[in-house]
Amino acid sequence: MNCVYKFLWGILLYFYLSTTLLGQETASVLLEHTDRVYAVGGNTTYFITLDEGLEVSEVMRLHQQGQFIASGTEYLNFGDQNAIVWCAVTLDKKVGNDQQWLLEVGAEHAESIQLYYTDEKNAIYFEELGLSKPFSHRAMPLANMLFRLPGFQGEKTFFFRIKSDFLQFPVEVGTATAFLEKQHRKDLFYGAFYGILLFMAMYNMFLFFSTKEKIYAIYAVYCIVVGLFNAYLTGHGVEFLWPNNTWSATKGSILSALHGIFTLVMVLYFLEIKKHLPSVYKLFLICLAVFGLSMVIGLMGVKVVASTINQINSFFLMVLVIYVSIYAIVKGYRPAMLFLIGWITYMWSGMFFVFGTQGIITYTGFHDYILQVSFLVELIFLSLAFGYKLNLYKSSSDRAQLQLIQSIKEKKALVEQHNVHLQKEVAVQTEELRSANEELSMILDTVEQQKALIEKKSKSLTESINYAKRIQSAILPSQERLKEYLPEHFVLYLPKDTVSGDFYWVREVEGKVVVAVMDCTGHGIPGAFMSLIGNSLLREIVLQGKETRAAQIIYQLNRGVKEILSVQETGVLDGMDVSICVIDPQEGVLTFSGAKQALMYVEDGVLHVLKGNRFVVGSSNEANIPPLKSYRMSLDKERTYYLCSDGYADQFGEVTNKKYFQKRLREFFLLIHQDKMELQQKKLYDNFQNWKGNLAQLDDLLVMGFRYTRKKIQERE
Repeated sequence: MNCVYKFLWGILLYFYLSTTLLGQETASVLLEHTDRVYAVGGNTTYFITLDEGLEVSEVMRLHQQGQFIASGTEYLNFGDQNAIVWCAVTLDKKVGNDQQWLLEVGAEHAESIQLYYTDEKNAIYFEELGLSKPFSHRAMPLANMLFRLPGFQGEKTFFFRIKSDFLQFPVEVGTATAFLEKQHRKDLFYGAFYGILLFMAMYNMFLFFSTKEKIYAIYAVYCIVVGLFNAYLTGHGVEFLWPNNTWSATKGSILSALHGIFTLVMVLYFLEIKKHLPSVYKLFLICLAVFGLSMVIGLMGVKVVASTINQINSFFLMVLVIYVSIYAIVKGYRPAMLFLIGWITYMWSGMFFVFGTQGIITYTGFHDYILQVSFLVELIFLSLAFGYKLNLYKSSSDRAQLQLIQSIKEKKALVEQHNVHLQKEVAVQTEELRSANEELSMILDTVEQQKALIEKKSKSLTESINYAKRIQSAILPSQERLKEYLPEHFVLYLPKDTVSGDFYWVREVEGKVVVAVMDCTGHGIPGAFMSLIGNSLLREIVLQGKETRAAQIIYQLNRGVKEILSVQETGVLDGMDVSICVIDPQEGVLTFSGAKQALMYVEDGVLHVLKGNRFVVGSSNEANIPPLKSYRMSLDKERTYYLCSDGYADQFGEVTNKKYFQKRLREFFLLIHQDKMELQQKKLYDNFQNWKGNLAQLDDLLVMGFRYTRKKIQERE
């Protein structure tokens, strides 16, 4: 979070220095010892400009005119700048002419640093370092921005031009030997720092694979991101990780955003924000989105904007983290206390670093390591917090396991008691079962005897039904008689059971052919009895009574059924649906009348339906029967006629679980009417079986079709 404090304090100090130190002259730095590194930031002056093309000669002239501002602090801090900063420092060297002197500008993440100086003839010399240049171009292979100074004696002024997205740096001068000694101490510290980070990352990944807790994986990645971010700030990233990749070297705002993202994610998981503070959780998601936006802006190259967004968002995140940590502590979540201590340690160390760089407190060598040390302290407290959380988890798990064991023991005791009780119950029930088995054996003997008797009676009944089938088949018209009276015909006759309540009847009387299709109430044996009654009545009415009028045949059938069944006395309401066709070849006329059955015929590719009268034969008194309709039609035209019971249309389909219905049947008649009669019968049968599938047949089925024209009869004669 130190970048937040840099931002705030940088703005205040910039205005203060700009108004109080302008034009002040600074003393030159006296270089008297070769075994030390001199901090010369307090003796440095600077000049800020937006003109990137400003010539160094003009800069030197402005310096002579006193336009430069004295820094006043050992750490120069310009915050986020889109401008170019020119700095000047005057050195007065008295010793060490035989050694190489170096000037370090401690802005390891600066995009470009250019050093200018003149010789005795006022010739200007130039050297450039920075992240925009490959690491291999550096005069000395170190992370530090070190310039080799020329040999000189007495006072000499050096100018350096800096371009960076964030400017906060010290300026130091010393011999190569002194710098190497100082760098050696830093390398030891940073080596230990990066080693600890790597160890913590590996250790937490091990914990993740052991416990499957996501927080450890997040913490491991967090350690790696912090290491990369520090490597960027200190220049070690350029030195060891991406030495010749200038693109990666200049994208520090991306690493800063990543640091904020993983800090945020770690807080979310560790403190379980989504579960306990859903409203604040949304604010964390906003912070996450802002860091993501900053990364996109950084990738686009707008580094100052990205850095500013990171600083403001980090400050907001810092406030949120403190709030939710205190909230968790108040709610009794003890690991949050260690988490908060680690977080505050890191935060105050950042403020301590900023105070030192701004001159508010004395800047010492400890300031060079304060951020890394504070982060290690934060690591310790965070690790303790994670360990505490893991112990709580284990303690909770152990308690749950003990409770489970105790519960198992109690249940085991109950089971044992229950088993003793069951054994007694089993003994009692075994005795009862033995007695019951003896009774069952006696019952089974009786059942076997009854079974044999039932099988005998069933066999006798089956034989009787089969005999009834032969009788019923005998009363149906033979194929020869049908062929004689109806040369072109087919009959599809499918009883539901062994015997059927549907039957058909064809006879010739006084030169006329009488065709009847009848559907008696019920099916099986009851329907078969009714069919015998219908057949007997037709013989009496047509053959003996010589009645050939279709409507009168139906009237007399109704009277006969009611007399035979004694409807008035018994209350039996069984009856028949009837279709009667009378064909008169001499007059060339077909007469039709029906009771709840229709005659369908196809003429010139159009299907016509002659509906039957709306009453059931045998269920109505003659006084209640309306005048029956009869239809007459000439036999001069070629037609295909169809008569049928309701068994086909009422059949349910396996696929649709719906009835076939009359409409679909009529459409099928129209589809097949031109085929030969034998083929029509086959198609009707196959279509019925495909529709029915594995479902049971619901009712008896009877379909009769025939063609009859006067012209064809005359040709046959």
